[in-house]
Amino acid sequence: SSMRHWTPTKKDEFSAALEDLTPETEYDVRAVLDDGDETATANVVTFATGLEDLAVETGDVEAVDHRTLQASGRLDGLSDADEVAVSFRVRQAGDDEWDATDSQSLQSIGAYEDDLAGLEPETEYEIEAVADGDDERATGETVRVETDPEPGLPTVERFELTDDSNGQFVRCAVHWDVSDRDGELELVESELRYADDDEALHRVASEVEGGEESGVHTVRNSDRLEGAGEEYDVTLTVTDAEGNTAEESDTVSLDERSPAPEIDRFEVAIDDFLGTPEAVVEWSVSDEGAELDGVELELVRADDETVVADTSSMARGEEASGSESLRDDALDGDEAPYDVTIRATDYFGQTTEETTRVTLGE
Repeated sequence: SSMRHWTPTKKDEFSAALEDLTPETEYDVRAVLDDGDETATANVVTFATGLEDLAVETGDVEAVDHRTLQASGRLDGLSDADEVAVSFRVRQAGDDEWDATDSQSLQSIGAYEDDLAGLEPETEYEIEAVADGDDERATGETVRVETDPEPGLPTVERFELTDDSNGQFVRCAVHWDVSDRDGELELVESELRYADDDEALHRVASEVEGGEESGVHTVRNSDRLEGAGEEYDVTLTVTDAEGNTAEESDTVSLDERSPAPEIDRFEVAIDDFLGTPEAVVEWSVSDEGAELDGVELELVRADDETVVADTSSMARGEEASGSESLRDDALDGDEAPYDVTIRATDYFGQTTEETTRVTLGE
């Protein structure tokens, strides 16, 4: 072997090329300082020369995640090349074609590594280290490694909606079951909006944990007069600890309005009260939705449409009935035609009315 002498002029680092060494041989080397009077030596370092031919070794290959493998290799010999391009090639087990990584340039033997990305989850791959020198190529042994399974994304197992409206609110009960294969559930949210509207009317959230959870959220619209019978979008969103989400949504009509009230009985009889003719009204009304809000009666002079008498009754619930007397105190005794009207109204302002004509007076 040969070495080069170097004369420093001040405190400094130095290096030397050791040439004409034998391939695949272990050597001891140490630095020597000789100032002419005395000699100082450094500690001994042992190294081995590389192979005479172009050679590369495939090292460890480990799964980083479900789409990435990390591969290591070692260039063991450069042959006569001053520089060698090293890389890896990869293919699914059983395939014929290889995909190659970008190459790295090495001017000496040593280790290198690279990430193999864009792979399929839970799939076995074959990996080989590759070295390209001057018009020749060397490959390492084939290593087989399987990528990790795809991370467990949260899943909505059950999403059922039931109309839970009452006399105060339009309400929807959201029945849900959720799961996460990694056991990292974090949050479940339910949201109510008018159909095709982005603004949320109500949102309910539950903090959850583990791999499986179930529950019921009740979302509502507080403006029942405006919202009863409308269509709504209801959305359920489940989130895991890594921020992954799954979502289910459906459109549903809530708190369907019942038909307007019905007038079941409307009978008018003519009577006399202390010498004044009167119309005695026997009535009964009903409402399918049990949301009666009131009943009004009117006595109207037919020739000029003047209301001469009226009454109102506080009707509530599903059914109501009563008897009322209507008189025209200004009637001078001559016969005159009158219209008697009954009007039934429910909570939503839906109205049903009937009118009959009678004659009052002598």
